[in-house]
Amino acid sequence: MTTSTNSDHMSREVVDHPFPDDPVDYFRRHGYSGLKAFYSPDEALELGARVWALHDAMQATLPVDASPVLRSMPWPVSSIPYDLAASLRLTELTELARVLLDGDEPHVISWQAFARRAGAPATPWHRDDVAMPVDGPCVAFWIPMTQVPTRTGLVTIADTDGRGPRPARQADLDPGDLTWHNMTVVHRAEDCPIDFLAFAFVVAGAQARIDLGDWPQLRGTRGLLCRRISPDLRHRGSVVTDATPPLTSLSR
Repeated sequence: MTTSTNSDHMSREVVDHPFPDDPVDYFRRHGYSGLKAFYSPDEALELGARVWALHDAMQATLPVDASPVLRSMPWPVSSIPYDLAASLRLTELTELARVLLDGDEPHVISWQAFARRAGAPATPWHRDDVAMPVDGPCVAFWIPMTQVPTRTGLVTIADTDGRGPRPARQADLDPGDLTWHNMTVVHRAEDCPIDFLAFAFVVAGAQARIDLGDWPQLRGTRGLLCRRISPDLRHRGSVVTDATPPLTSLSR
């Protein structure tokens, strides 16, 4: 399910802007932000090779007739190998996530490899909170781990220059840069001219609750994601379970 935006927003050119000097303040104002060179390009490319292999292995476990929706869903945290988690600089990521969640302890909901082959079409405008079964502060992290096409990256609807909301994108995106956004930001991905991979994961505060929503469409999508994450997640139950561990614990 997607959330449409005003057609005028969609018709405007994308505004490129540099990484912010104060990424946390930028996040508070716009709902998304980024940090340049969180990993070195060499680190990111090495991680990317491992993530892509893991992604292919996970996809191979699905039925051959699995729906595109199921194939594009995030994976359980328990499927992240220890050695990969140990390479993700979890201490630094946890410190940042705590700030973004206003001091709450970040628990990992799921992970996902955005593995897009050359020629993949743009994703439609959408908001992640439509599918994410969480009631409470929740942030998605996104790390490119391959070379980045010029026009690839998170495109959001935001007022970055005081001229009103319109499509905006952080320019100069390289392997190893770290970006993040909250669940309510309207965004999309652009057409993909080359094979491209980004590693993503979602964290929620320890006070968050599981929420399947009231609309049948929401309950269906969110329920499917809940079952993918863990069959033990329960509506209105705590987001904190064995299946959603603290971010800092993944490499222990």
